[in-house]
Amino acid sequence: MLKPKARKDLVFREEDEGGFLFNPDNGSVKVLNNVGAFIWQLLDGKKTTTQIIREVQGHFSHTSLKQAEADLNIFLAELKKSG
Repeated sequence: MLKPKARKDLVFREEDEGGFLFNPDNGSVKVLNNVGAFIWQLLDGKKTTTQIIREVQGHFSHTSLKQAEADLNIFLAELKKSG
């Protein structure tokens, strides 16, 4: 089972409505909405994607498990695409 892990070399800053990821290697900044910022903080390499989906759904009670799964998959794909 996949256990995604955040890159330690990226700088994360949480804000009221989300957060920012800064890559010091290339100077790029990625703006995260509140769901993305929450997911980022769960990427410890210990939680499975299923556990993360359940935590997202539990934290954002208006979100279904199906939507939480879609949000996680989109977020991970965007992270992979941007390096």
